[in-house]
Amino acid sequence: MSASSSLSIDSTTDANITSHAWNAVIPHDTLGLSVDRNQLIAEGAGNSPPNIRLMDVAQLGRRLLPSSPLMTRSFRPPRTSLRLGLATVLIASFGCADPVQAPVLPTAPNLGKAPPIGGPSVSAAAPAYGRQGETGEDVTITGSGFAPGAVATWSRNGDTSKVTVRSTRYVSSTQLVATLDIAPDADLAFYDITVTNSDRKKGIGTDLFEVTTALNLGSLGGNTNANAGSDSGQVVGYSITSSGQQHAFYWSDSTGIKDIGGTNALAIDRAGTTIAGDGGGYPLVWTRGSTGWTSTPLPVSAAATGGHAYAIASDPTTGVATIIGGSEIITVKRASLQQPRLWRRVGGGWQRDTLPTPSANVSGTYAWVTAVNANGQATGTVRPGGGDPQAVVWEADTSHVLGAGGAAGINAAGTVIAGFLYGTGGGPRYYTRDDPNHSWTGPVLLSGGCSDVTGMDETGRIIARLCAIPGSSRKTSGVFAPPYTTAPTLLPGLGDATEGGTAYGISVNGKYIVGTAPTKPSRLAVRWVDPLVP
Repeated sequence: MSASSSLSIDSTTDANITSHAWNAVIPHDTLGLSVDRNQLIAEGAGNSPPNIRLMDVAQLGRRLLPSSPLMTRSFRPPRTSLRLGLATVLIASFGCADPVQAPVLPTAPNLGKAPPIGGPSVSAAAPAYGRQGETGEDVTITGSGFAPGAVATWSRNGDTSKVTVRSTRYVSSTQLVATLDIAPDADLAFYDITVTNSDRKKGIGTDLFEVTTALNLGSLGGNTNANAGSDSGQVVGYSITSSGQQHAFYWSDSTGIKDIGGTNALAIDRAGTTIAGDGGGYPLVWTRGSTGWTSTPLPVSAAATGGHAYAIASDPTTGVATIIGGSEIITVKRASLQQPRLWRRVGGGWQRDTLPTPSANVSGTYAWVTAVNANGQATGTVRPGGGDPQAVVWEADTSHVLGAGGAAGINAAGTVIAGFLYGTGGGPRYYTRDDPNHSWTGPVLLSGGCSDVTGMDETGRIIARLCAIPGSSRKTSGVFAPPYTTAPTLLPGLGDATEGGTAYGISVNGKYIVGTAPTKPSRLAVRWVDPLVP
């Protein structure tokens, strides 16, 4: 080994390199260095670890100067290189070498930019959600640069203890499958996914996975919407089939989603034995038997050209349906207008009950019932002359207009009504009275920046949709509880970055909330357990 002059490199960044672990990398050809591609000349003596001082490229070109004679070495590193973070890299081979004089370097603006060093990137997860307390969930991670032995981790604000990964299976350089366990107390929030290859290079996908309480109910082939739930968690709604048709569905924990015919199931009684909805443009009622569900048209007037069944009231003791609320469609002067109706159970059948229409003397007026309680008190909407909607309540065969907007629910005692108004000054609201014999007061606006309300349970809990999420542009649904003095409790979604879920129904006992949530590639019916019910 010969002694000779070496190069002195000054800078603010130090790198101590031991005798058998030299991994510095310098793109000397980019910098214009005329050196052997496999050599790095560094100051050192004997077996002592040399000390290399690096600086920016512009300085480097002016400061490469001969120094006092020192023992010089060149080294062959392991295959994995250590990134020193400045201008360059050079791969060294172990053995003796003579120093090489470098020329003065140009100072172009782009000098010193190291080429990107490859590593994994994480772009998506499927499914993009998991439920609190769920174990053994397989999640497919999509990205690039994955290598055999890659490990995935889930984290929120640096905490990896709430969503733990049992195993990570390598599929390809663009796909991994992770098996997860989600703690029952994991935050309802979005989590980051990190993939680390065996060379310790890592990629992070930010907010790619949502921990939720929403239960995916599946579909009949396409977009699916849940409209109502029973006290025991059975759900009804509609789904687009694989052939593109809209069909009503029934779902339970034991049966899963089932096509029951018709076009839309809009209500189910507390006992889960009767469903109301539409089929062929007319109101239908389904009855559950030993072999499944059987649908029957509800009676309509001779002048009716169609109708809808929107709501069910149940016997407080048996939970069986006693009243159905909705509308008939009557053609008047070539216009098809909804007229409010109730159907009451009489023996083994249903009897139609005509409700008074507010502003009936105004041509083009139409109205419909959207909610009804066991006392027969009903709420809905009227549009006098086809104009702006008005919230209305029907009691004891009379109607009363509450104010602008619509009325989506009434509690069991008949003392609270949930309403809404679209447009300027609108939003969710409610009307109250302290006794069923007193007049209604209100409206009182609800906080939370929600769009409207879609239902109410027997105690007065109100569900609303398109509520603002603090600190986010994302919207979701929420639930309010009396006395309505706080913002809504928000409902999580199915991992979509722009929208949580849309709630359309709440069971009479308030335990279950149902609706829909977007997730790739379609919208799915979902059921939440109401976070405000003990």
